[in-house]
Amino acid sequence: MEKHVKISEPYTVAFKVKKKRWSSLSAALLKAFAISLLLGFAYGISIFVLGTNIALFPIIGVLVVSYVYNSNYQGEQINIYVRPVLGLICALQIIVGFLICELFYSEIALYPIYIYLIAREYIGYTLGNPVDQALPIFLSVVCFAYGAFQDYAFRLQKIIKRPFMRKWGSYYYKKEGHIVSIFLIDPLQYDDNEKNRLIAYITEGCYIEKNKNKINAFYLPKENIDEAKISIQNDSITKIKDNNYYKIDLGSNGTLYRYAAPCSLIMDDKQNVLVMEIEI
Repeated sequence: MEKHVKISEPYTVAFKVKKKRWSSLSAALLKAFAISLLLGFAYGISIFVLGTNIALFPIIGVLVVSYVYNSNYQGEQINIYVRPVLGLICALQIIVGFLICELFYSEIALYPIYIYLIAREYIGYTLGNPVDQALPIFLSVVCFAYGAFQDYAFRLQKIIKRPFMRKWGSYYYKKEGHIVSIFLIDPLQYDDNEKNRLIAYITEGCYIEKNKNKINAFYLPKENIDEAKISIQNDSITKIKDNNYYKIDLGSNGTLYRYAAPCSLIMDDKQNVLVMEIEI
């Protein structure tokens, strides 16, 4: 859905609103639990029918479970109490898979008491014979670790990458082709996969200060930004041709040009600018 907001001529700010992510934690965990049960059932049948354990099945399964969870819930930060629960849900498919296989091999009626007895016997056997059951134990640990520590791994990647990001003035940035992304917040706090975002396209009225291919500053029309109720964490205001501009100071001096391409402002749901994307 796109909403175009007409502001002072000749400028237009276009908002592209991404669909909000359903933020119910309990619903996300229940969906992940249900998917893990179904995947475990399918995994158990595959072992019984094929007569072999294809370890790739639960690996794919844990990716599916994590995707279902992340598609239905996005917390503001890593929850140290929830992530172990998700890890157990990811590992659940392994336990269910081997129990289903044992039930098929035993050829008994699927009464709750029989399922309970076989489950107890199988778990006791696994704990008492870890060497013989090394594969399911290993797969369970891998699935649990992925579910429990996935976000920590992504954050660690960001921590490792940040010192190698280029920095202009007070701002980190990355360049992909002709697109430059300037972070107005700490890159560690920005989630590329977050769907609950607003994107504003400023089609006219900006200025860019650069020296060859190096950007030295970028100017956003203050009146138009304020009229669109966009919030920029920037106290540097510069006057150009009797108009006030928010200045994104990237250091040193260059030649001032009128910026011809659209400028994209990626914002949170309160219209606070997180990242600017410009083309050079």
